[in-house]
Amino acid sequence: MTEAAADLLRAYREVPTAQLALSGYLDIKGNVWGAIVRDGRGWVDMVTVAADAGDASCRLRAVRLVPQTTESKEGS
Repeated sequence: MTEAAADLLRAYREVPTAQLALSGYLDIKGNVWGAIVRDGRGWVDMVTVAADAGDASCRLRAVRLVPQTTESKEGS
């Protein structure tokens, strides 16, 4: 699992506008690691690496948040 997390961070390091905001284990047993990566262009990625049973494999998940503008209507 730690190698998968390191590979994930290396991939973000190759993006010149991306910056690691924070990272760490999300549970007491150390089975889930997470990070927040911010980009100067506006997006934010929330990523997790979770160990499967027996630590033989792991699951990576990334969710990208993108700013969205809303048009305000007068009188609403």
